[in-house]
Amino acid sequence: MTKVIQKSYCKDCGRLIRKEKKRKPCPRCGSLARHFETTVIEEIGIKDFISWERKRTYIKKHRIIGAILLVLAFISPFIGYVFEGTLGIIIGLVISLASYFVGPYVAQKVTEIVGGESRG
Repeated sequence: MTKVIQKSYCKDCGRLIRKEKKRKPCPRCGSLARHFETTVIEEIGIKDFISWERKRTYIKKHRIIGAILLVLAFISPFIGYVFEGTLGIIIGLVISLASYFVGPYVAQKVTEIVGGESRG
């Protein structure tokens, strides 16, 4: 909304002069010189929107699983030695397959995403 305020003053003595269609002398000093002042008042509105996002990536290590796989890797040849023949081969294969499928869980890449927004 715009509001305009217009005022006129006597340029010589500074007295406020009411609106007039035809310029008349100042009632105080008789001067015809005028000083005009216009004030414009404008209202504006501002809306804002802010959004943010934080990403955190790290490697999560499962040390217990890693230790178990390391022990199995060192023990499996001795288990194969103790159980000779076909049984030793089967036990070695089972331990190898278990290590193959559990291995990726030793270290995992984790990404945490946290976000938010603000409206004004």
